Amino acid sequence: DVKGMGAGSPKFAHVWAEATKLAFADRSKYMADTAFVKIPLSGLQSKEYAKMLAGKIDMNKIADKVEAGDPWKYDDNKSSEKAYTAGTGAERQSTSSFSVVDQHGNIVTSTNTINYFCGSSVYVPEYGFLLNDEMDDFSQDPNSVNAPEPGKRPLSSMSPTIVIDPNGNPFMSIGAAGATRIITAVSQIIMNVIDHNMSMDEAIEQGRFHNQSGLLLRVDKDRMNEATLKALQDEGYKIEQVGPGTLGTAQGILIDKAKGRMNGGADSRRLGVPVGF
Repeated sequence: DVKGMGAGSPKFAHVWAEATKLAFADRSKYMADTAFVKIPLSGLQSKEYAKMLAGKIDMNKIADKVEAGDPWKYDDNKSSEKAYTAGTGAERQSTSSFSVVDQHGNIVTSTNTINYFCGSSVYVPEYGFLLNDEMDDFSQDPNSVNAPEPGKRPLSSMSPTIVIDPNGNPFMSIGAAGATRIITAVSQIIMNVIDHNMSMDEAIEQGRFHNQSGLLLRVDKDRMNEATLKALQDEGYKIEQVGPGTLGTAQGILIDKAKGRMNGGADSRRLGVPVGF
């Protein structure tokens, strides 16, 4: 009951951290280019599999080590791939993300990256852009499903998202920059809107948590309740307060079809502004 936990509460932070550990463990094992590797996509999206994973969360204990699950059991293909070796490349932070909705209701959520600061440092003067250096998002392990091959796409955290309401109407457009923190930023913003009834700007400006494994919990500096941080420390988390933009920078649009209006938000952790026309 995310709504009942309250935004930014110690209970929510605990459940969030434990859930994201499980998600990142599966991501690290299974995520790769589906044109090259067979991935249990329907298993990973299965509500039955999610329920099984949720059952692993102990509300009174922090999981120090989390292993990937077996979504193949819940996959439509029912096969099993035991020889997975994943492994990720380096993490960089030179990404841009924006959302656009026009007067006809067409939506674009776009996230683009050159990976490292200034990418490969090779500039194309005729067209005015820098070439990326995404090769380091491949694994250096030649046995990995994320090892480089001609034509293969490297691992990515980019998560441009369009949320549709139960009636099939567009409800929200959201995306972010910030390497793996994109995933946790976008997810928390969606929950802030849906579970806590925040406006787009409120949802984006809310302090965020990030945990991929272990006891280290990164939090937005100066945006978190001190009582929450104290409770999490007492529980055993190692709290690291990080500066603006470290936990992702988001841009989004909330669509209120009934009232015929939109609510935009641009993250103050980075330069950006919502603009209407």
